[in-house]
Amino acid sequence: MIAHVRGTISRDTDLGVVVDVGGVGYDIRTVGGNRYSRGDEVFFYTHTHVAEQAFDLYGFETTDQLWLFRLLISISGVGPRMGLNILNVGTAQEIIAAIAGNDVPYLTQVSGVGKRTAERVIVELKEKVGGVDGGTASPVGQKLSDVIDAMVSMGYSQHQAREVVRHLDHAEKEVEDLIREALGVVSGK
Repeated sequence: MIAHVRGTISRDTDLGVVVDVGGVGYDIRTVGGNRYSRGDEVFFYTHTHVAEQAFDLYGFETTDQLWLFRLLISISGVGPRMGLNILNVGTAQEIIAAIAGNDVPYLTQVSGVGKRTAERVIVELKEKVGGVDGGTASPVGQKLSDVIDAMVSMGYSQHQAREVVRHLDHAEKEVEDLIREALGVVSGK
């Protein structure tokens, strides 16, 4: 298994990029498609997907994206391509918030994801991303879910809370600090 790849973009493809690592080109499907430029230095956490007719690498800029991708493809009917499409609809934090908040319309905006698939994603992943008894949630997913829950308990709608959370810089901050920051965003401070 290939855990990560560091190298230089040599060209883009329909689904991602080719990363040159010491003279070897790795074709990596990425979130955001081909938003990289030739010559960019990149680092991707990777997921290796092996099927009957394929050996594909999927690249992610963050461990939260990789974690969420692996959760998504663990669901029956959600393959790697659909998992990548879901990750292309927003940040990992936005998708986690949508799952935790039962936001079916958010997930159905993804090409190939209908109402039933969106509901299955929510049912199967809600607990894992921190929506209910978040014992196995990623730290980021749990923090953001806690912020959304706090805002909803203060009278804000799920939609308002998600919109505010998507603009927070959550790096290495405690939930209490994130709630204060979210309230500052809402009040315009």
